[in-house]
Amino acid sequence: MKIIIVGAGKVGSALTQQLSADGHNVTVVDQDPRLIDSIINIYDVMGVCGNGAVYSVQKEAEVEKAELLIATTSSDELNILSCLVAKKLGIWVENDTHTPRIGDACVYDWQDNGKGDCTGAGDHIGIVTQVSAGSFVVTEGNMTGGKVGKRTMAINGRYIRGFICPDFAAIAKKLGGNSTGNTGVSSAVQGAAHTVVAGDTLGKIAARYGTTVDALAAINGIKNKNLIRVGQVIYLTEAAAAVAKLARLGVINSPDYWQQAAASGKVKYLDRLLVKAAEKITKAGPRSSTVANAVGALVAAGVIDTPDYWLANYRTFPSLDALLCALGGAVK
Repeated sequence: MKIIIVGAGKVGSALTQQLSADGHNVTVVDQDPRLIDSIINIYDVMGVCGNGAVYSVQKEAEVEKAELLIATTSSDELNILSCLVAKKLGIWVENDTHTPRIGDACVYDWQDNGKGDCTGAGDHIGIVTQVSAGSFVVTEGNMTGGKVGKRTMAINGRYIRGFICPDFAAIAKKLGGNSTGNTGVSSAVQGAAHTVVAGDTLGKIAARYGTTVDALAAINGIKNKNLIRVGQVIYLTEAAAAVAKLARLGVINSPDYWQQAAASGKVKYLDRLLVKAAEKITKAGPRSSTVANAVGALVAAGVIDTPDYWLANYRTFPSLDALLCALGGAVK
């Protein structure tokens, strides 16, 4: 994925480290040439020196080709202006009920009264670093005193003005789907989950995503198929539900990444691994020190029965080794 990060401070540098390690094509924009020189010498990323809120600078960074723009400077005004340019470029989602993904930017309006859709002026921003059912966590570089900190926000909750998000169709196409953004999970599936809005029924959701009411009820543990609530997250596949559970337990911290990976089909047996692991794991644990130890623990727990496959292929997909070590440590 091509990602533009505006701001090379603490939050920007941390995101650069994580996203570049995950194999993304990252370009960092900052006005300080020393920060740009430092970050491009440490990480395998591109750097552009300039004001990230200026259109010409964003053009130099090829932001029109980016699937995600993240504004992380210490200035809310600059972050918001960067986001407005992003809106012009078509990567803005103005929907309070949107379930964000890791790396999305959430824009807040602290004057929102919580009644109806928030349409005020955005005056603060945070980067989504964790997502779970009904809520998400943002990391901010400009909390009180200019400190880096975290904040938990409710999906469809108060203060949400909107989100800066990837181009999901382009991402799905790169993962092996077609130009409509489908990934092959189903001809109608364009995501791993659906957040219930007013007027939704389980039948309507099933029809929209090309599945059945019974399947959705089983995946999500819904006993009364006629009873769902606004804001509820309905997972569309067993793998998506498994990833969400593992994220809630703190076993993994990048659920969107693994939902997309499972949907892409690029890692054989990944969906089965996630589902079986979610069935066995009840809490996070210290990560296994090696992939071999992790695979051994997963075999002993009955999560996998093809250890040779995982030992031979864990280097073929970004962060697959880290996932195995996290799961292996949690099943002990």
